[in-house]
Amino acid sequence: MDALSGLCPRTMKVADVVDTKLRMVSPWCTVQEAALIMAQASVECVLIKHGSAIVGGVTSKSIVASLASVSVDIRRAKVAELSIEPQWVYGDQPIQDLVDLFVEDGHKLVVVKDREEKVLGTVSETALPRLS
Repeated sequence: MDALSGLCPRTMKVADVVDTKLRMVSPWCTVQEAALIMAQASVECVLIKHGSAIVGGVTSKSIVASLASVSVDIRRAKVAELSIEPQWVYGDQPIQDLVDLFVEDGHKLVVVKDREEKVLGTVSETALPRLS
C-alpha cells in the first residue's frame, strides 16, 4: 500500500511522509559503514552528528553516485566527504513546501522537526515520486 493512499495532497503535512527511523553516524564513519547501517535499517539516509549537532547527511543516492567515481574508496572515505547539508522544515508545514524544496530548490535531504525543535525524522529526494 502506498504511503500516501487515502490522503489528500492539499491537506497533507510534511509529517505525513517523514521517515522516523533515524540513524546517526559520526563524521569519521566510513561510507561503507554508513551504507551497511542504511541497508540493515532499511533507510534512505543517515544523519551525520558531531557532538549534539546534526551537521549533515548522506543519502543512498549519494553513495551510489560515489561508487561511480573511481577516485572514491568507500572503505576509506568518510561520510563527511559526501555530506549533504540538510534543509530543515517543520512537520506541520504543508506537503507542497517539501515538494518545492526538492523540485525548485534542488535539495536532496530534509530533516523534519516539531515546533519544540525535536527531530522527527527525514525525507530524502527518493521520496519525491511518492509525493507527485
